[in-house]
Amino acid sequence: QGWIACGGTESSSLSSKMFAYLSKKIAIPNKSKIHCLAWNSEQGWIACGGENGMLRVLKLETYETNEKKPANKIKDETGLATTLNNKQNQRGIGATWNFTMNQTLEGHTSDVRCVIWNDRHNKLATGDENGLIIVWTLHKKVWYEEMINNRNKSSVQDIQWSHDGARICIIHKDSVVTVGSIEGSRLWTMELKGRPRHVQWSPDDENMLFLLSGPEESLLVYDKNGNWVKSHPISSFLQEVDSSSKECVSSINWYSGANEEDGLSLANIAIVSSSGRLYLCHNLNERKVIVIETNLVEAKCQWNNERATLAVSGFDNGVGKIKFYDQEGKERFNLRIEKDAFISSLAWEGSGVRIAISVGSCIYFANVRVDYAWARCGKDIVVYAHQRAQDKLTMHTTFWNIRSDERHCVRSPHLKAVISSEERVVMVRRDCKNRNACILQLCDCIGGTINLKAVGIYPESYCMDSNFVIVTDGRVIFVWVYSSQEDYRGSDELIFDIDEILNIKSVATTRSGSNQIPVALAVASSNSKLYVARVNGTLLCFSLPLLVLERTFTFDPLIRPTVLKLNCSSTKLSMISLNGGLSVFDLAKNSSKTRSSTTSTLSPLVQRKDTWDMIWDDDNPEAIAYIEKAKVGSCILSNDGNSLEFQETCSGYLLRSCSTHISAIMLDDIFSASFMKICTLIQRFDSKTLLLLSERIEEEGLVKAISFAEKHNQDYIWRALARAAIDQRRLDIAEKMFFRLQDYVGIRFIKRAQQQIDEIRQDAEIAFFLQDFNSAESIFRFDLALNLRLSLNDVHGVLRIVRQSEYNDDDISLYSAWDRVGDIYFDRFDWPAALTYYSKASSFEKMAECCCLLEDFDGLKAIRQNIVDQSPLSNHIDGIFQSFGMDSRDKRMTETYSTNTDSLMSEFDNDVRSLLSDSALMAAASPILRQKVSVMKAFKVQQEKIIRGVNAWRDSAALHYFILAHRQLYNGNLQFCMRTAIKCSEYGDVNVFDERATWQLIALSSFHLQYHEVLRRALIKLETLSSWHNEEVTVLGQYRDLNLHIFGLTKEEKPTSATLESVYENFLEHGHTYNACTLTGQAIFDDSPFLSCNCCNHNMLKKEGRKKVMSCALCRSNIILSLD
Repeated sequence: QGWIACGGTESSSLSSKMFAYLSKKIAIPNKSKIHCLAWNSEQGWIACGGENGMLRVLKLETYETNEKKPANKIKDETGLATTLNNKQNQRGIGATWNFTMNQTLEGHTSDVRCVIWNDRHNKLATGDENGLIIVWTLHKKVWYEEMINNRNKSSVQDIQWSHDGARICIIHKDSVVTVGSIEGSRLWTMELKGRPRHVQWSPDDENMLFLLSGPEESLLVYDKNGNWVKSHPISSFLQEVDSSSKECVSSINWYSGANEEDGLSLANIAIVSSSGRLYLCHNLNERKVIVIETNLVEAKCQWNNERATLAVSGFDNGVGKIKFYDQEGKERFNLRIEKDAFISSLAWEGSGVRIAISVGSCIYFANVRVDYAWARCGKDIVVYAHQRAQDKLTMHTTFWNIRSDERHCVRSPHLKAVISSEERVVMVRRDCKNRNACILQLCDCIGGTINLKAVGIYPESYCMDSNFVIVTDGRVIFVWVYSSQEDYRGSDELIFDIDEILNIKSVATTRSGSNQIPVALAVASSNSKLYVARVNGTLLCFSLPLLVLERTFTFDPLIRPTVLKLNCSSTKLSMISLNGGLSVFDLAKNSSKTRSSTTSTLSPLVQRKDTWDMIWDDDNPEAIAYIEKAKVGSCILSNDGNSLEFQETCSGYLLRSCSTHISAIMLDDIFSASFMKICTLIQRFDSKTLLLLSERIEEEGLVKAISFAEKHNQDYIWRALARAAIDQRRLDIAEKMFFRLQDYVGIRFIKRAQQQIDEIRQDAEIAFFLQDFNSAESIFRFDLALNLRLSLNDVHGVLRIVRQSEYNDDDISLYSAWDRVGDIYFDRFDWPAALTYYSKASSFEKMAECCCLLEDFDGLKAIRQNIVDQSPLSNHIDGIFQSFGMDSRDKRMTETYSTNTDSLMSEFDNDVRSLLSDSALMAAASPILRQKVSVMKAFKVQQEKIIRGVNAWRDSAALHYFILAHRQLYNGNLQFCMRTAIKCSEYGDVNVFDERATWQLIALSSFHLQYHEVLRRALIKLETLSSWHNEEVTVLGQYRDLNLHIFGLTKEEKPTSATLESVYENFLEHGHTYNACTLTGQAIFDDSPFLSCNCCNHNMLKKEGRKKVMSCALCRSNIILSLD
């Protein structure tokens, strides 16, 4: 069969950043042992079957706890609405679970061996040892028998529904296979040669995979109609590692989820042997098999089709364990169940964040914290990668502004991770041409690409600060200096081997072998330091960007950190270990104690168990927030001891920690199918001090709460007290707080509110200041409410106000509202929506602009017919149609326009022809004048088609690039000048300028730029030109002498030459022409977006377009830019 086995030991395949913990345990009555589990991915029902016909359907749902205590009204400085506060509302995986269904299904009398859900049609199929098969259906919230098949000959071995729910495959112990439809009809039956144990449907439901046990254990593939396709002996790759092995297969599972990187042959089929060896392959035709030693006996496996995670359960030295693997065979986490716990079955929840485990007569539930690809950019932007419902084969990255709820989505195939620092984001993507390489894509906060960097390693750990991006594969560290620094003049990339601590020029030469065990586990960096945690328990501190080893710290090697983070002052370091342990170390204390030595030992200040997320405070370097299982906690580090701020239930991922609160984002809900409101996706937990302040205000009043604020004397406490006073209409107390804070905006607000005689207007002012916009809107009249929502760019609020209010169709405020809504959509590049609202506002000029961007010429014609002739807008629309070679009006208008154009052209035509006929006058004319005349000549030739098969714009293009190269030379831009002159040399056959001038430009610019290969070719070309006159022989000789002087040197004396792009090299050496930008003269590469002029057919780089409508640099015709 030609199978190739590749893999390594458990330690070499260990990956990162996933966590799982046991959250609940339920027991089945009468201590009936459970044999099988199934979890409905759509509705959440759990079916469990066991001994003596035990069959139950359960449903666990979270219930929300809403206390009567009012929500805290204090806002943070970002202006976000108050979300889920402490002890107010809990949901998600951290919330309390409750049974909403617990039904016993009666019908089986022997042990139930198979339970399987039909998610599409809400049906349950079960089978027992006597061969009885029952299909159950739900009616009025109760499960009833729908179909029964009692064969009474052989026990049921396995049952599987197809993924579309239309077919069911049943295998019996006597080798009989039956495939039926959902209606209950039998489609076909056959008897296999062997003993089938398991069956799996292919992801497309076209084939079935049967596992046959016995001496000739093999995999058989049949199509859905029962026709044999192929067979594969198991021994061909099960014994690849150890030929003496006599193991057999204990479990098989076929991944059916969306495979984003299908071209990279990620694993889809998982096979577990009796000895605990795991085999992963892409498909049965794949010759490459990943072999992993799990060290688990009696193992079983189950794919999570939502998150592409494989769970493998079994015994390890008498302890029940579950190990999680990804599609590349890397171990993500190791979950310990309990001693002597035989795991009989596994079942994933549909969302992929929970897993059910059957042990004896109990069911354990474990929460799985997924390592999502996400990051926070600045204060308001959350970046996360996901798969769209309409395109599940490609990853997309969304840049979400949590303040305005604006989302920008960009395509990001083969994405591995997202990291950020301040206002910059880096997407780490696998190189599709090389599995062992990656691409770093630097973006701004709305997804625009700034720069790309190819890296010759595939990273397992990465970090980023305001100047550097650091990635490592465990042995090689790559540093990208992506931000310009005035005092740094070195290379923008550095790479070194951790063991050698040596700079190496080439990335490819430093690529470590794939079988080498990684020595680095995690990295963290500040603007000047890089910390690398190693497997042997050492922490290396390098200075950036020179990568000089400054200090070495040692810590407990059993920690094995997977995540490192530095506080805001880079004095303390926190790490999360592989088994979920949090440790915090004081770097400054250990450095100051042993200044004379380069090595010091780190002692943990704080240690926590079962911790999977952490974040340092933005303001306080001594405060750290973490999540321990489903509890968020905050800890203040001090010399007197560490104080625990609070611990509250949390279901999110830590987003931000500051002096006033900790916020978490509900990524599990974001990655679900439906989007929710912002206020339900962000959890906020107020600090302990603010909670105590709220209790003081509620119990003792504002006046006595001032003493509490004076005791702590923090700005955020005074600000909270001021807002509480405003909420209670105690404006005099609030004014004193603002005076203490020196808050001029707050003082002005108090004065303005005190001047309001009407209490309703005062309430509106207060609601607006407290950012309670819903209350302010209910107080304002129609036009003020509209202006409020428009100032917030809240389109949905504007539409809601218009629907709920009584207004006239000719209301001026309504027209301005539609126009403003159109502007909002226009700024978001949503041209169709902007055009809809511009049309409601009758903004013809903006409608025309949207039609131009959408290339909606019918819409432009309709606008043209509704406006007055000879108006600026009509002339503008006519010019747009002319640039596309189209007519904007009817026949009468076209004839009038053509008459006016022809009269103007006839007046100019005589002057042009007289100038062209006088060759002496043309030769004496300046290049700029000659270029203008050649453009008019090209227009005339193109219009009248005087010369067929000849490019009318060749003369104009030659003069254009000739003039552009000289302008760039005089402006000191030698890089652009040289490349434009190379493009100009393509027109050597055009007799409109001296060809020698072009090659002299190339020689001059290449000499100063040290492109010596280009200089050599330019000098040789100047020597071989036939346009030299006899009196210029001396100049020609000087060129020859210069060529011999520069290129006659020895190899050691030759200066270093710069490398030119391949497109220019191919033209100079082989004459391969290329497209060039008419605005800059630079080459347009295959992947560069460009605009094409419809008149002269020349191109311009799209990034050079600064306006929405601009002129072609060559022919001056209007070009309409479509800004994506």
